[in-house]
Amino acid sequence: QVNGILRTPYLQLGVGAMSLAPLEDIRAHIGWRRDEQRLGGIGEWHLRQLQWRWNGDQVSPFSARLTRLSNSSAGAGNDSAGVRFVADALPLRPLRRLMAALPLLPQLAQEALDDYKPAGFLDAMRLDIPHAAPTDFQLSARLRDIKVNAHQGAPAASYVQGHIYVDRFGGYVDAYAAEQSVEIEFPELFSARWQFPRFKALVAWQIDGALIRVFSEGMRLGVGTQTELIGGFDLRLDQNGDDNLGLQVQVENGDAAMIADLVPEYAVAPELYKWLTTAIEAGLISSGAYYGHGQIGAGAPAGSFMSAMWYQFEDAILRYDPQWPAVTGARGRVEVHNSSAVISVEQANSGGLQLQPSTVRLVTDNNSPVVSVNTAAQVPAQAIDLWMKSSPLGEIAGDGLSQIALTGNADLQLALRL
Repeated sequence: QVNGILRTPYLQLGVGAMSLAPLEDIRAHIGWRRDEQRLGGIGEWHLRQLQWRWNGDQVSPFSARLTRLSNSSAGAGNDSAGVRFVADALPLRPLRRLMAALPLLPQLAQEALDDYKPAGFLDAMRLDIPHAAPTDFQLSARLRDIKVNAHQGAPAASYVQGHIYVDRFGGYVDAYAAEQSVEIEFPELFSARWQFPRFKALVAWQIDGALIRVFSEGMRLGVGTQTELIGGFDLRLDQNGDDNLGLQVQVENGDAAMIADLVPEYAVAPELYKWLTTAIEAGLISSGAYYGHGQIGAGAPAGSFMSAMWYQFEDAILRYDPQWPAVTGARGRVEVHNSSAVISVEQANSGGLQLQPSTVRLVTDNNSPVVSVNTAAQVPAQAIDLWMKSSPLGEIAGDGLSQIALTGNADLQLALRL
């Protein structure tokens, strides 16, 4: 058994004939113990408070242990089936940059590090590498404050806690939120970066040759004190073909302020997104859902990703056009499909009138949005003067109507195309 303290000013690194930036100010408590069951083997190595600087990165202290992998752990038939690397408080960002400079990982793993750029820490990490087939590795760890970049339709995430398991065929992440809200972003679809103080998700991936599938079901995400999002996605990345994404998000107990975040700004017509996020000024969303499916990526043809959504609203304020009175106290349903939207109003008030069931429809045709309104109401005579002054009806009717005294009620059928 050997114990000691390691301090060295630098360690020069190189790949082939090329020199890399050296590791500097290396410090650690080191220890070695003989393996009593297999004399002459690597024994057991311990490193505590290992830290260094490399190429501008200060690696925070972490602990590591290297031992032999018993044949019972790897299912091998020899005394030393492989090696086991155990680490705690392992910092991902500086090690990811170092691994990128040293060609030590398989190409697929190297590409994943380059694309997703993980940061944060791994605790209780265990990596088993069998001698007979090093590619049959197994890695597991606890996740702490993990961050990954978005790539090819997979979402970006920050402040993720949880557990991870990885092998050559795939893996999974069982993630949750702690004190810091989890942040999620789908930059190819949504402009918003969502924050979830309550977050629970199981995300898995499978590798089958050139096809990589990343998927999740039953994700539960909490916003504010009452709003809940329940969703899932299925991403298929094909190195020899098209990349496709399916996405579903259900909302419960939301409000109109969330519409701008829930409508996929980059998947619907700009005029439709602007109208939906400005026409509905307030209201409660009791339930709703978004569905998206299709080809994604830089090479995806226009219109290859289809979007649809619906939600039930109540106590809403709808301003379908600035020249007409707003619709207040509205209850109904919104349905969106690609470049069109239909608002079905079950009950509402507008300009002092109790409206009968009505519809507001928006269709974008060659980037020119058209709003159609169909409504009906019983109009008392005293309300006519208000409508003449607060809407374009006064200009249409002209000055002659002001010379007429009206009494009683009228049944109004109104169809507008704006």
